[in-house]
Amino acid sequence: EYFTAAVKTVNLALGGRTAKQFISEGRLNNALNSSKPGDYLFIHFGHSDLLKKDTRDPVLGGYYGTEVKGIENGYVYDSYEYWIKYMADRAREKGMRPVILNSILERGFDSEGNVLREVWGVRKLESYRTAAKNVASDLGASFIDIAARNEELLAHWGVEKSKYLYLYLTGDIATQY
Repeated sequence: EYFTAAVKTVNLALGGRTAKQFISEGRLNNALNSSKPGDYLFIHFGHSDLLKKDTRDPVLGGYYGTEVKGIENGYVYDSYEYWIKYMADRAREKGMRPVILNSILERGFDSEGNVLREVWGVRKLESYRTAAKNVASDLGASFIDIAARNEELLAHWGVEKSKYLYLYLTGDIATQY
């Protein structure tokens, strides 16, 4: 209902990239340079930010092992929130409308078939979801709780059918990716 044939969508994402890498590789600049005032920039990160080897929580600074360099406008420099805010600020400077989304759920169910919001015990993706919402609120930016919609979809489809929503591989097939 929102994306009609009149809407042009440009996806500059590349799997495995953190928010900071998206910027440092020039992807944000590519989006900004090809935009016009009134365009939307959908900002959706978290999974890859979390996958870095450092186990400290980068949401609160110490972004995957970098030295925390201080506070800038209320955000720890080089943190997940800092880079989300940076993207939203750059978009606004170009007259774009930033829309911040939180991270989707990983596919996981408990023994009774209930959807799990956290799948891997040491991974705390929920803190990234909260951080995205908080940044959007701080900036007065639009926010989409994609995790909630994703949770509804997983619950509706259930344990077996939901495999079709994800790259779900078993056995020898998984080694080819």
